[in-house]
Amino acid sequence: MPDLVTSQTESWLDPSQLDLLSELPEAARRAELEPTVESAVVALGVALDDAAEFDTQGLARRIRTDPARTLFQSVLAQLGSERLLRMLDWLTEPDKPNRHGIIVALFTPEAGDASDAIRRAVRVASKRALVNRMTAEIRLRFLAFCAMERHRGKSDRRELHR
Repeated sequence: MPDLVTSQTESWLDPSQLDLLSELPEAARRAELEPTVESAVVALGVALDDAAEFDTQGLARRIRTDPARTLFQSVLAQLGSERLLRMLDWLTEPDKPNRHGIIVALFTPEAGDASDAIRRAVRVASKRALVNRMTAEIRLRFLAFCAMERHRGKSDRRELHR
């Protein structure tokens, strides 16, 4: 379920895991925290979950086609990064039918500004995740070990040639 209650989205997106959070939309936009807006956004999460339970294929089809697609993109583009990324994660869970088709439909360049905003937020999060994997301590230790072994191998060969 795309649980869009602020306390749930805050725990889902760990800011310490995203150094580039400033390049994402605000974690939670001020407008989202207004009681009426927040309750409407939470109700959206509940309605989507109910729709997925009732007619998963129908929900996937509606999200992929206009006018629902355009409206959904508009809502996603206005969300802060916590809810936006949580919603995208929910849409791409392995049990969701047509999950690839939904993402393609939401990210289509023809969709304009809303699609651009969603793509930018995901691109920043993806870059950060890639950098974190590349600079993970175990990877760096392994690379250092390989470099030392290679250097040692070259030294051993020089000794053999003397």
